[in-house]
Amino acid sequence: DRIFHLFLIDIGKSFTRVIQAIGRSLRMGADKNHAYVYDVCSTLKYSKRHTAIRAQYYKEAKYPFKRATVKYRSYDDKFSKNEQDNILAQLEQDISLDY
Repeated sequence: DRIFHLFLIDIGKSFTRVIQAIGRSLRMGADKNHAYVYDVCSTLKYSKRHTAIRAQYYKEAKYPFKRATVKYRSYDDKFSKNEQDNILAQLEQDISLDY
């Protein structure tokens, strides 16, 4: 019933769709006072353009946000356990926001 983590994956540039999705995650409850929204996009032409438009929506709505670039390898590459731990630690550091 409650959304604590919302992942938007190449959701497009529609103001209504983006703000409505985020609004649903922001509905508060007795045990909920915040939500984390992850806007995941690719580096393809339209995705980058739409991401820039969405960033403007976030600024206008005064939503705190932070951009992070995630480096990845192909599925064929194998990661050692130590590499996996380092990647997860870096992701946690990159996406943490102070409220």
